[in-house]
Amino acid sequence: MSRQSKTPKETVDNTVILERNMEDVMHASMMPYSEHVILERAVPRVEDGLKPVQRRVLFAMNEAGLTPDKPFRKSANIVGETMAKYHPHGDSSIYETMVRMAQDFNMRVPLVEGNGNFGSMDGDTAAAFRYTEARMAPAALLMMRDLAKETVPSSLNFDDTRREPDVLPALFPNLLINGSAGIAVGLATNIPPHNPDEVIDGVIAAVKNPKITLEGLMKHIKGPDFPTGGIIVNPQDLPAIYATGEGKLYVRAKAEIEKLPDGKTNIVITEFPFQANKAELLAKVLEHAQGKREIIQQISDVRDESDRTGIRAVIEVKRGYDAAKLLTYLYRYTDLQKTFAVNMNAIAEGRPMQLPLVAAVNYYVAFRRKIERRRINYDLRVARDREEILGGLTVAALNIDRVIAVIRGSKTPAAAKEQLCAEFNLTDRQAEAILEMKLRRLTGLEIETLENELAKVRENIANYERLLADPAEMDREIIASLKDVKRALHSERLTELAGEIEEETVKLDDFRVAEDTVAYIDEAGNLHRVSEKIFENMQKSATTPEELYVRTRTDVTLYFFGNRAGVYQLCAGDIPECRSAKDKGVIPEKLIRDFTDDYLLCVLPSTLPDDEILLSATERGMLKCSAFSEYKINRKKYESALLRDGDKLIYAGLLGGASTVDLLLSDGKKKPRKDPIPVTGRRTYGVRGIKLPEGVTVTAIAKRK
Repeated sequence: MSRQSKTPKETVDNTVILERNMEDVMHASMMPYSEHVILERAVPRVEDGLKPVQRRVLFAMNEAGLTPDKPFRKSANIVGETMAKYHPHGDSSIYETMVRMAQDFNMRVPLVEGNGNFGSMDGDTAAAFRYTEARMAPAALLMMRDLAKETVPSSLNFDDTRREPDVLPALFPNLLINGSAGIAVGLATNIPPHNPDEVIDGVIAAVKNPKITLEGLMKHIKGPDFPTGGIIVNPQDLPAIYATGEGKLYVRAKAEIEKLPDGKTNIVITEFPFQANKAELLAKVLEHAQGKREIIQQISDVRDESDRTGIRAVIEVKRGYDAAKLLTYLYRYTDLQKTFAVNMNAIAEGRPMQLPLVAAVNYYVAFRRKIERRRINYDLRVARDREEILGGLTVAALNIDRVIAVIRGSKTPAAAKEQLCAEFNLTDRQAEAILEMKLRRLTGLEIETLENELAKVRENIANYERLLADPAEMDREIIASLKDVKRALHSERLTELAGEIEEETVKLDDFRVAEDTVAYIDEAGNLHRVSEKIFENMQKSATTPEELYVRTRTDVTLYFFGNRAGVYQLCAGDIPECRSAKDKGVIPEKLIRDFTDDYLLCVLPSTLPDDEILLSATERGMLKCSAFSEYKINRKKYESALLRDGDKLIYAGLLGGASTVDLLLSDGKKKPRKDPIPVTGRRTYGVRGIKLPEGVTVTAIAKRK
């Protein structure tokens, strides 16, 4: 065995370092990716309103012959066929797409028929694809009709083994009827569904009038029509939304007030906003009510009574409460009214475009004309081919003896074919058809049948040529086809378009039942609200300064004064009620919006007389008296006084019957203010209470009669 050389091998560094601008790298990487996601995944095409995965699922089902008259097939089989042949992505995304196309609460016109658990409005997911079955819905056949007649372009699939259509023929405008939703990179689409009768009428009107306006189109297409019904409360915004392709719709549940014999009332909800999770929505209504004492005391129960006969959710209202007022509140503060953000983006002319309604309809009309022309050209080509064959068979039938003699006298079929072409002036295809003709075609009845068929084929050819030569005639053919589709898809409008609704403003305060209470500020600066009984027991052990508490009612607005001259308004009922004196209360920042003071000095009720005088004092010895009317301002936050730089309030409260004020200084001395304090406006500095020695500040004041 030879000794191996211990000489170290030379290592070759093949590393190549490319120096490129990060902006260029991101642009070169991100742009192709975003373009792929937009065009190949998330955004539908304007022609058939389908995303690639939806189109591939339907095409795979069509190739498998899963028409409505055939038995259901396991969903796992459909998903596997789609994934293996056309859509090389995860099975979950394919199955979820198929499930969605079968859900009548998501699709205005379902394209798939499901058998088994395909989910529900309660957010229940579909059963696994090994348990469910599916087939094409009748509407899907309309999407596929004339596909075999070369009406649409096709491309090779991902492994170049078969072809798939780039778009389906789509005999109805699926984009508007079923809508679409998707999120791509830097682009989203959210197209609402519409009533099929209205949309088809709109398309027919556009075929008749190529210059149709939005106003003319909206005479037919009234507005979105969601499969779950509901009420659109702002139909007045639809013209602007349809003119631009974007905007907001407010969709609310349809509810009725049901009066019961015992005097109680029920709010009965029979339709929910589109894509609302019914169970989750009702749970959130109950959760919202439980968080608002004023609301939960009116509701005795929230339950779902939906069954096979329809949707029915009940909110039981206690006796003595206004159910209509409560329903208005729930519309405003819960998901019983939702916003549908319209964003009509679709792929048109090979790129994403935001489509106004007129543009979307016109694109479909142009597509429909192109499909119809291709179909007629295909039928014309087939008819001409058939005419050629029938012409040859007729010649053979009229000269049958000579034809038989030629065939019997030929050594080979090729020779017979050549002799027939030469003698009777036939084409190769005609001669081939004669050679393959069965003997029964020689009977008199069969000859008559051939002549009748030939006459019919020539009539069809003339009709096809007339349609191709006359665009107006072709439009009439399209309109007739659309009317047939309308009859097949007929459906009454489900979503109500509300008239001018006067929105009643209902706030939480409107439900409050006023009751006596005490609000106070503790030593830590927290806010409390307790019953008078609890407060009286508290006062026995520790007296609360009069500036820090107020006896009032829950419907009264309170004014809180801070050390940096901030005044904050808050309803007494908004302070959570404490059940015992040991409760820690709530920090001001949690209840008071834009709270900027360090701590609170005083609380006063809005029910005080206007001529009450409010006294305030600052750390630097400034004193100010102002009438309480100066502070009755309709704002949540404002200033109680002007402060010089570095100064702050150390006291705020009612002057009461005091005639003089003693200032307590930081050096332990007490200095009286003998002169009366003049009453000034709210936004003033006040007057100097005392000339302070350097380094000494005012820490408190004492009022004396």
